[in-house]
Amino acid sequence: MEMDDGDNTASADELKLRSRQTTGTANRTLYITVTACDQPPAISNTTTDPPPQLQLYVSQSADNTNPGPTSNSDLQDMVTLVGGYALYTVNATGNVFIGVYGVNNSAYSGVWSAQIAASIDAPYHYYWNSSDPNLFLVDSDTEAALFYTDSFITNGSNTTLFNEWMSTTPPFVMFANDASNTAINGIQNSYCGLQNHASISQVERAGQTTSQVVTGMTSIGDPALPKQQFYMNGLSPGTSYNVILAMNGNSTDSGDGVVGGGGQVFHMANFTTATGI
Repeated sequence: MEMDDGDNTASADELKLRSRQTTGTANRTLYITVTACDQPPAISNTTTDPPPQLQLYVSQSADNTNPGPTSNSDLQDMVTLVGGYALYTVNATGNVFIGVYGVNNSAYSGVWSAQIAASIDAPYHYYWNSSDPNLFLVDSDTEAALFYTDSFITNGSNTTLFNEWMSTTPPFVMFANDASNTAINGIQNSYCGLQNHASISQVERAGQTTSQVVTGMTSIGDPALPKQQFYMNGLSPGTSYNVILAMNGNSTDSGDGVVGGGGQVFHMANFTTATGI
C-alpha cells in the first residue's frame, strides 16, 4: 500500500506502508499520524482493559525498508499510540518508510482498523495533549446536561467580530459514553475511533440519529462572549459519563487531501447526572 498526503484505512494485525518520496534532497518536515478507528474486542466480557496500543515504526534508512518489531532498532524509531493516537515528526531528506504493528494478545480476538497519514503541511489528525478539555459543564439534572466551550474571542469590543462568531456554523462536535461502557477505552484520542464507537455521538452515522445532542452558538454566561453550547439529553439518573469535544477536520473542511482533514480531539472530561429525589 503506498502512502499519500491523505489517509489510508486498513485492517490487519500488521499494517505496512511503502516509501514516501520527498522532493529533492532538502530537509522537509514530515508529519506522520496514526489513529486507531477499531480495535480487537476482548474475548471475555470480564476483561475491561483495552488491547495493547498499536505501534508506529519509522525508518529513513535504505537498509530498513520494512520497519517493525523484528527489524534493526538502530535503523528505526518506534512510537506507541496513546489512546489510539500518535504523531511523529521527522526531518525527511529522502524516502521515509513506515510500519504499523498490532501486538498479539490472547485475551482479544479480531483486527485493528487504522488511518495512517503523512503531510508536509500539518498533522492530518490531531489530539490536543493538554489537561484542558475546552468543555465545561454548566448544569445537569437526572437526564440532561448543558455544556459550554471556551469563548472564541477575548473581549466584545469588536462588534463585527462578535457578530461574525455568533452567526458562524458551530465548529465543534461532542462525543460521550456511559463511563461503565468501555467501548472507547483505548481509542479516546482518535476522531475516527470516537465516531465509530462512542454511544452518544453528534456526528451522524449509519443506524444512529443525532438528536441526543443539540448544539449552537451562544453569548450567554460569564463572560458574555461567543461560545458553543451543547445540550445532551436522554441520560440516566446518577450515572457517570465521559464527554469529549472534537472537531471534524479543520473546522472548514475534512477528509482526504485536506490539511488537518482527519479531525481534532480534546482531552476527555467526566460528569455525573443527578440521582433525583
